[in-house]
Amino acid sequence: MSKIVFSYSQLEARLHERGVTRSQLAADIGMSERYLDKILDNGLPFKIRYIKSICGVLHIDNSEIGQYFFIEQFDHNEPREGRS
Repeated sequence: MSKIVFSYSQLEARLHERGVTRSQLAADIGMSERYLDKILDNGLPFKIRYIKSICGVLHIDNSEIGQYFFIEQFDHNEPREGRS
């Protein structure tokens, strides 16, 4: 079974739109920039508390969380379940 990979392109766009750098965001939510980079590069999963904090900083409504944090990014060369 392969690892689920998420696209954070909408989150990156929101950062740009709000004029917030990764470094500023990391500081605002109480994590290191390196840790945030690992998450955004799909090396580590997001913890719920950080998602909530980011939503507060970037003014993301609860109804929009999915579009910023849970958009799966598929590798089209990798077989998926049910495919032959």
